Amino acid sequence: MPGKPRVFYGRDQLVKEFAQLLCEEPTSRVCVLGPGGMGKTSLALAVIESPLVQAKYAARCFWVPCVEATSPAVFLQLLYVHLQISRSTNDILEDILAELNTSDEPRLILLDNFETPWIPVEGPRHQVNNVLRRLGQISHVALLVTMRGAEPPCDDIIWQSKNIEPVGKEAARSIFHDIYPISKHDYDVDELLAALGYLPFAVTLMAKLGKKSRSSARALLDEWSQVGTEMISHSSTREDNMNRSISLSIDRDFVQEDPDALLLLSTLSLLPAGTLRANLRWWAPNLKAIASAVATLSDAALLLTKEDSTEKLFVLPVIQSFMSTNNRIPNNVRQQVQHACCQYVSDHACRYYNPLFKHHSQALATEDTNIQSIMLTLEPDVSSIPLDKVVETLLHFTWYRVDTCPSIEIAQRTLELAELSEKDQYIVEGLSALGDTHGMLDRRKVAEKYLEKGYRYSDKLTVDRRIVVECGLLLVDVRYLLGHPVEHTISFVRNLQSQFGATLGDFQRAKITSVLGVSQTCSSIF
Repeated sequence: MPGKPRVFYGRDQLVKEFAQLLCEEPTSRVCVLGPGGMGKTSLALAVIESPLVQAKYAARCFWVPCVEATSPAVFLQLLYVHLQISRSTNDILEDILAELNTSDEPRLILLDNFETPWIPVEGPRHQVNNVLRRLGQISHVALLVTMRGAEPPCDDIIWQSKNIEPVGKEAARSIFHDIYPISKHDYDVDELLAALGYLPFAVTLMAKLGKKSRSSARALLDEWSQVGTEMISHSSTREDNMNRSISLSIDRDFVQEDPDALLLLSTLSLLPAGTLRANLRWWAPNLKAIASAVATLSDAALLLTKEDSTEKLFVLPVIQSFMSTNNRIPNNVRQQVQHACCQYVSDHACRYYNPLFKHHSQALATEDTNIQSIMLTLEPDVSSIPLDKVVETLLHFTWYRVDTCPSIEIAQRTLELAELSEKDQYIVEGLSALGDTHGMLDRRKVAEKYLEKGYRYSDKLTVDRRIVVECGLLLVDVRYLLGHPVEHTISFVRNLQSQFGATLGDFQRAKITSVLGVSQTCSSIF
């Protein structure tokens, strides 16, 4: 029985919980589920070393590494060897069961990496199921199983199972600092850990790499954004190779033989925040058998779901990185997701004064992170989407963020591409949006600069008059808050009214009337 890793954080409550389950007769069938790299084996070994388990089972704990058990026959042979069976007849299973039944002393069997025999490369699963069922019938033998997947094996056994999640930020930080002590004063470590999704295996490998290369967290993060999991995949052993760990799931035959599962995996790998099951019709309209694809990826522990009413589907950041940096995402899928993003934003675009704003803004909020990831990294010169469409989408999205949660980064990127298009219409609106963004964040002098620049386009016939008026009204708001003389405001607004009155919308007319009323009242008071 190997010992638990020296560096082990964030699982104390789970260790206590599983130890209690294994020491209670009715619940001594425990299954630890989750994706590769989650630390299932480490957790199981820590459970076995716990005082509670040791007090009951002492030296009668057996570790059966199943990762090489690609067939029922190999699985049986591994059981025979690691359970130290001495009885020898022509029936290995009966030899195992007979020796386990020679005494009623409590025994604990850890079946580690059980996903390999459960979905065998050779031979039928029912033979493996039969072995597990027979073991489960021995009351004094407790079973502790670790496996990749979302559901425990063998329906004939009543399991106490749990899908474990990544460790928390504090635990991930402790792992990193324990392995790489001089990183304790590196303020970029938290950002690096977040990029790794707090996956214990990835955090461990990255800390080892940082220590060996004497790299800062910022340097590691920059390299991660370029090459992803490849940087922690140079070891020849599976235990220290991120890509090999992920490949064990992705390259399973039952995954590769399911085209819908591969399409769903590729699509979700482009959506860092995951997506609602209902929104798959947007991102992957060619996905046919959704339920089957979800089941396949769940069996391979490649797909996670939020345990709430949202039905959100997502894959871990390390899997997203692996898919993106190892050419696992087909170009047609990438293009489909980009087109879907533009369409989704356009179909839900409206301003705060629109009656549909609450509904549409909620729809955009559910995909906000995904939209940012796609639109801020989309390069028009290599994308299949025309530049004009990209700019229009970004303008819609920027105005939505102005009305909900202003972002200078998004607004700045919008203006950059608007200027790249060389179309006055887009440039004015981009300047207005960036100016309004700065204004909403109380950066009024900067806002005034951009809005003044946008309003200078008022004499260009290529620009929609309503956009110019909107820019002018935003400029009025900022100047008022900056304390410009009231009479200047009145003069400016009256000029807007006389110059563009015929093109004003109802909302703009109402706003002009309101501004004039407030300005004249202030002027009469002072």
